[in-house]
Amino acid sequence: MFNQNRILRVFKLITLLKTFPAKSIKRLAASLEISERSCYRYMDLLAELGFEVRKDDHHKFYLQPSLEESNFLATNIVHGHLAKLLAQINEAIKDEKQVILHKYQSASSESIADRLVEPIGFTANNTYLCAYEPADAQNKYFKLERMGSIEMLAETYKFKEAHVLLTPDVFGFNDSGEKFPIKLKLSMRAMLFLKDDYPATVDYLTDQKDGSWLLEVEVNSMEPVERILRGMPGEVEVVGFK
Repeated sequence: MFNQNRILRVFKLITLLKTFPAKSIKRLAASLEISERSCYRYMDLLAELGFEVRKDDHHKFYLQPSLEESNFLATNIVHGHLAKLLAQINEAIKDEKQVILHKYQSASSESIADRLVEPIGFTANNTYLCAYEPADAQNKYFKLERMGSIEMLAETYKFKEAHVLLTPDVFGFNDSGEKFPIKLKLSMRAMLFLKDDYPATVDYLTDQKDGSWLLEVEVNSMEPVERILRGMPGEVEVVGFK
């Protein structure tokens, strides 16, 4: 029977493999704090449980997303964990307590680190947490799915006057004062990853009826677009910046 640490690693591996972009075995092992050999064993276990783990042309791994969310076990493991995080953060907001987001996976810096923040509130779909990060003296958005665990501290808010609940773009970026209208042509795989990792893009995706999808939306930063282009070469094409 799995002990608690092994169960947690299984969940983390599912989250890492579901989160764009695909990841090398070296990065997966480092994130799980295990050897590469052990990481392969965990992926074999996922395959035995019915998860469809795939490898791209760059030998990086990802969990095959599904249009119908048919992988019931994966979906419920993830949703159960997110519900726990959501409850913990809501308690911290109610009590105005600082929290540590343990092992937060930053998509922009591709790093995993603990982040001290003062939580403010969530986006409408509870996908992102808006929080003030004292280290950078900025209000930022943190994706719930990229949080490892939550630690509520005894310290109360120290920067409440700086808290601002902003509306992020579909990629979770704050309004920078500049807007970038984009138009991307996506393969089916790229579209599925985008919907999985950035649910807010759903309303801006159009089926082209030829196996491809078009994303037309205005964003606050080109950083995630550039990251998507780098992470899925040949599957995402810039059609225009109308």
